[in-house]
Amino acid sequence: MGILFAGYAGADSDAGGKGKGGKKKGSSFQTVSALHRENLNKLMTNLKSTHPHFVRCLIPNETKTPGAIENPLVMHQLRCNCVLEGIRICRKGFPNRIQYGDFKQRYRMLNPNAIPDGQFIDNKKGAEKLLGSLDIDHEQYKLGHTKVFFKAGLLGLLEEMRDDRLSLILTGVQARSRGVLARIEFQKIVERSSTFKLNKTISQMLRSAVRIKSKIQLEAKAKELTERLEDEEEMNSELTAKKRKLEDECSELKKDIDDLELTLAKVEKENHATENKVKNMTEEMAALDEIIAKLTKEKKALQEAHHQTLDDLQSEEDKVNSLTKAKTKL
Repeated sequence: MGILFAGYAGADSDAGGKGKGGKKKGSSFQTVSALHRENLNKLMTNLKSTHPHFVRCLIPNETKTPGAIENPLVMHQLRCNCVLEGIRICRKGFPNRIQYGDFKQRYRMLNPNAIPDGQFIDNKKGAEKLLGSLDIDHEQYKLGHTKVFFKAGLLGLLEEMRDDRLSLILTGVQARSRGVLARIEFQKIVERSSTFKLNKTISQMLRSAVRIKSKIQLEAKAKELTERLEDEEEMNSELTAKKRKLEDECSELKKDIDDLELTLAKVEKENHATENKVKNMTEEMAALDEIIAKLTKEKKALQEAHHQTLDDLQSEEDKVNSLTKAKTKL
């Protein structure tokens, strides 16, 4: 156990503490799982900071000693995992690819004259012109329909050329800016000596200019205010005229409403009168109906009495006839 944990700082610290006779907490000792987690987190941070295409885990040595790498063992693992073969195939092909628009935008600074400004050029043609104007091996790239393909190493060369070009541009900009700043500082020094004498006259002129400017501004503001007042007066006159028209229309409408109310009251009175007449007529009709019903009853009764009397008369006539016949026989 002592051999396994000889390389850890926690074991050394514990040993030193025991030699001194003091006691330390158990939290100062770093376990194997904690160390493995820490190494794994470091590996993940390294992987996230780069853009790997694939990840292969390799065993550096068989004795598990930190910092020791056995080259034959590592090469054997690379051959068995086909990493070397994959790298060889990748170098023979075109592993790197960029769209024409991105390539044109990123690497145009290598030769700006190849793509003139103010002239529309297709991204593919622009990229082709730009690559043709550069001092590189033209067999190391191929042009596709939407992307340009590079062999391994050419894109890195282009990045180095771009970095050199950027460094030249930035150094030139820095040199020009420093020269401009130095000239400005020198001009300030020269002007300080000349402006000291002219400060009084310039201040007086500035004061007079400020006064004149303020006076002109006040006159312009007064003119604007007068124009606004005139416009507001015109608007007020128009509004008063419209108000008068609306008041006249309102008065006419009120008169019409009063007339309509009067006619409505008259109509309501006539309606009440007609309702009363209709009510009286209905009452009279009801009384007449009752009288007619009584008369019809009386008529039926008289008709029945008349029929009865006729029957009685007929029977009497028959009796008389029979009696007369009997009398004649006698």
